Amino acid sequence: MSHPLLLPFEEWLASLPTSTRAKAKRLLEQMRALGAPEPEEWVRSEVFENIPQLTRFLVLRRLWQDIDEWRDKSSLYVHSYSGMAERDPSAPFADAGMAMKRMLDAGIALEDIGRVARMVAYETTFAVLNIIDEGYDPDGDERLPHWILVEETTNGKRTGRVVGGLHESLLGLDPSGREGRPE
Repeated sequence: MSHPLLLPFEEWLASLPTSTRAKAKRLLEQMRALGAPEPEEWVRSEVFENIPQLTRFLVLRRLWQDIDEWRDKSSLYVHSYSGMAERDPSAPFADAGMAMKRMLDAGIALEDIGRVARMVAYETTFAVLNIIDEGYDPDGDERLPHWILVEETTNGKRTGRVVGGLHESLLGLDPSGREGRPE
């Protein structure tokens, strides 16, 4: 008999106990409604491996919304930061605001500044997720606290399932489907 995860999805689904099948179908509907790529694979993993894939997807989807805002709202933040820097040269990140003003004065398009900002946002997000996934400070004493990201239900009850490996899936969930590549 072949491994259950090697079966075509519908056969795998039919092979599940009734209550697990119902859970898998609900999960599949949610993943499809949320626009998850390859929702069947997310469902298989959540059901078979008990990995909180819906939660992982929701976190990564939300992070991509923030990453893409740096490209999509470049006009807003470039003018905001450069104006703030002119009003108060000692404000936090005023140096960046002045740099943005110099870029505009040099004829660099807002869209290009936005593309660079998006890449920096992606790299920063990736680094933060990697730190969360590591779960400890590798430069610190081993007796220092460690951390994990844990899934909760909608009523705040912890499920006990660790939400991990986020940095590994970030690039693959670029909503454009291009994994950060240009159009």
